[in-house]
Amino acid sequence: LSTAVTTCHQDSPDFSVCLKRGLQEAWSRLAQGFPEFDFPSLDPLIYHYRASFESNSLNADITVSNSTAVGLAKTRILDVRSHFFGDRFRIELDLDIPKLYLEGIMAVKGNLGPFRMDTNPGKKMNKFCAICQKINRVLKYAFNFE
Repeated sequence: LSTAVTTCHQDSPDFSVCLKRGLQEAWSRLAQGFPEFDFPSLDPLIYHYRASFESNSLNADITVSNSTAVGLAKTRILDVRSHFFGDRFRIELDLDIPKLYLEGIMAVKGNLGPFRMDTNPGKKMNKFCAICQKINRVLKYAFNFE
């Protein structure tokens, strides 16, 4: 990487402010991608996703294929909160995504409460398109240092 990385010291009184600034700088670099490492830009982001969910009310298999997301590069980090507990580090990020455009092919099969879901009864995946605006989200991550 050709540019300097912001270094924040855990015992600094402005650690969260420094961490927020560092993450904002890193996000703008990530959004552009790193072609030298074969890491694509975030706009557009092309991805494939498969997940299974099992909870009291949701039991489903979701497959998303040939999908494109546009708008992630405009994500703003509004606030950062960090917590240290011995060898554990927890971080919370308040994010704002002004607009996110999604399109691709999707299949969902399962149950949502008493309702059966099956978007591809003929084994054919269906096209989807979605525009999400003003997404405000808190992400929480925990790390163990060993």
